[in-house]
Amino acid sequence: MNHEVVLASGKIVIANEYVNADLHQALKGGSNNFGVVTRFDLKTFPQGKLWGGIIVLPITSAQQQFQPLVDFNTASGAGVDPYATVINAYVYSNATGNLVTNFPVYTKPEPFPAILQPFTNMQPQLANGLEITNLTTFTDELDGDEPNGYRQLWATLTIGNNAELLSSIFNASDSLANPLLLSVPGLQWALAFQAVPMSASAQGAANGGNVLGISPTDGNLFIVNLGVQWMEEADDARLNAAAEDFLSQATQLADAKGLLNDFIYLNYALPTQNPLGSYGSDNLQLLRDVSAKYDPDQVFQRLVPGGFKIPT
Repeated sequence: MNHEVVLASGKIVIANEYVNADLHQALKGGSNNFGVVTRFDLKTFPQGKLWGGIIVLPITSAQQQFQPLVDFNTASGAGVDPYATVINAYVYSNATGNLVTNFPVYTKPEPFPAILQPFTNMQPQLANGLEITNLTTFTDELDGDEPNGYRQLWATLTIGNNAELLSSIFNASDSLANPLLLSVPGLQWALAFQAVPMSASAQGAANGGNVLGISPTDGNLFIVNLGVQWMEEADDARLNAAAEDFLSQATQLADAKGLLNDFIYLNYALPTQNPLGSYGSDNLQLLRDVSAKYDPDQVFQRLVPGGFKIPT
């Protein structure tokens, strides 16, 4: 709802829908390109107990996943049940072997809602952590998959809602991951599909808009997320090349079906990707205009290391 921002000049400004509205808009997706945000004011809501948890299945169940995922995305996009979500992942690890994990969550303390039963009923289950609990517990469960001390990369693309495409992208990941497991110490290679139904993308405009460039006109989408962890610096180049190879293959597969969406989710992007450039020409021009207005000397473009800069 509101940002407090220290500009490159040292001036402190407020940005919201009424004051410095262009800066407020740009900050919702534009990253660290305009100033140092020292305060966020957020719209909150009460959240009680939730239901959900991690379900683990053998990797041989992978092909069972894709049609239920598409059906879930379709139903969610139509507004069937706004309280449900699921993260679907394929984890390849020296430590645990190759597994499928589903993480359904329902934001009410009501077990086994109908929209999530295709995932909760799926067999054979190697582990099942479904419970009524709080958000902190779920956050800690996901954090447990991100151990300290490992080298790490992320890569991403956005695709349409199609089971055959999900299967093809899984197969591309599988063909890259299995050989790497034989020679990379401490490797964990995880491919995840996260639904972005139309009911979710509609919330951007409903809450003042942003610069991400996705809307219900794009249809129901999936964010494809590749996360890789390993131990040795000597493997950096090889695994970065493998991630680039995966992105290339997945992009070609989606493009061939006419299901490639331009959007690149910044938090999952490889350093070589261009998430700000994926927002569309109008939003990109807005970012450039806001940068020129609030940082005329381009301090945050030229002197601040890290982050994705605004493409020229």
